[in-house]
Amino acid sequence: MKKFLILLITVGLVGTSCYKTDPNNPYSDVSNFEIGSYLTLVDVINLQVNSSDLSNANVGITVDEYGSAVKEINLLIADGSASDPTKWKAIKTVPFTGTGTEISCTGPEMSAALGYDPLPGVTYTMINQIVTEDGRTFDLSNTNGEFESQSSYNMAMRWEVAVVCSFDAAASAGDYQIDVDTWQDYSPGDIITNAIEAGPGLNQLTMHVYPNPDYGDPINPIIIDVDPLTGNATVAKVLYANYGADYYAEGTGIVFSCTGSITLNLTHSSAGGSGLYKLVMHKVD
Repeated sequence: MKKFLILLITVGLVGTSCYKTDPNNPYSDVSNFEIGSYLTLVDVINLQVNSSDLSNANVGITVDEYGSAVKEINLLIADGSASDPTKWKAIKTVPFTGTGTEISCTGPEMSAALGYDPLPGVTYTMINQIVTEDGRTFDLSNTNGEFESQSSYNMAMRWEVAVVCSFDAAASAGDYQIDVDTWQDYSPGDIITNAIEAGPGLNQLTMHVYPNPDYGDPINPIIIDVDPLTGNATVAKVLYANYGADYYAEGTGIVFSCTGSITLNLTHSSAGGSGLYKLVMHKVD
């Protein structure tokens, strides 16, 4: 009989001497199942590549195993959709050495796999393909996605690497088009004139996006502090608008001045509560 392959997270059999199988239902007999395997995340080494210093870039994570014993991990990079295995490019194979096994690669190794240098402003998905001691493989293509989405499993089936670029405040200033605004002051496609200004300080931007004047009254501008080497952004808590009540914003994100894109994850809060919302926009000429 063909065995049915599943990933067993936890199996508890009570009163096994009374366990009955149904010959018409293969799922009623545990001998028809095999124990799968997956990696768990132990630590993050680095998830960013500086496009201006690609030769010295190194990204990676450390992992442990769960389930069947792991022999090695094939590290791949998705040149496109991570859900399409035909877009996966092999980087290298890493022996599994136990808890804390490092899965990493350099900028030149990424370039060699892709066939071109990683592009600034792009986030690439790295895929860990497990090879077990008995020769089976497990990856995104044959593992139930619901397992990966459950944070309690702490799966390390994939990890994302952002290619960042040095910050240029003047290059970031200008009009922006909204791509995503889960705060819903704007709709995708809306263009905000003078959305971003350089300053007031070094490595800072002033954002004139919230509030939408149709919904609220501005109080203070939102200031974005940017790491000049990586583009990582921070917004310190600021009272920025009144929507019938005073609202504050704070959060983090990334500014790609070389590609004219900004992504912010902002917590908007008032006396009535708070929530985390995403803003994604790109510069328009």
